Amino acid sequence: MQNEDVGELEKIFTILAQELGDSASKKILDEDFGTTVRGGSNLTEQLKSFFLSETGRLDDSLKLITLLKTISVDMYFPAYLRLRNAFFSVFPFKDVKGSGRLAIIFSEPADVSKGAPVVEIIHTKKEQTTSEGASQYFEFDWELRLKVMDLEQKTLETSVQIVDYAFGDFTTDDIKIDATAAWSPFLAESLKAKDPLTTMNGKKTLTGKSRKKILEAQKAQEKS
Repeated sequence: MQNEDVGELEKIFTILAQELGDSASKKILDEDFGTTVRGGSNLTEQLKSFFLSETGRLDDSLKLITLLKTISVDMYFPAYLRLRNAFFSVFPFKDVKGSGRLAIIFSEPADVSKGAPVVEIIHTKKEQTTSEGASQYFEFDWELRLKVMDLEQKTLETSVQIVDYAFGDFTTDDIKIDATAAWSPFLAESLKAKDPLTTMNGKKTLTGKSRKKILEAQKAQEKS
């Protein structure tokens, strides 16, 4: 990474600090970032040294550090495991390379005073079946939504949802019915309302084989 790109990183972190009203972090960025982070093949280690060093000037009391922790893999991975533990044994899936997205939304002070989060972080990712058979194809998009209600107290509200899904032209009806049933605890309300694969009573059903596998997965998760 060239020096100009390091400069762009500094601008991003500075904007985040400004949005948070974190003047202490902005001052440290202005004074130390350019001398500590110079780019090159070990950029990741340089960033860790700057943000995580116990001897550094940045610490957990600063709003910027709290925010950066919410966008790290340490927050994303447990949410992924929740999905994996819930139905991977029945409908195994894999990441779609390059599909990860991150959004950071700051609320206006007036909205925060009415109960809106100070900042909302949304991680999104697409997964797809590991099967090579066209009759078993599926894909789904899921999101981890983190609402930071208080940066100083580190108060978070979290939710994990499947926000979109699709099947192939040759996916069997059994796979469609069973997959949406397995995903149902995570489906966004909009998907539940629009889902065409329902029974007469509006409830999804499982084939006997898939029901048995899901129950076994749930029992294994409870024991772990």
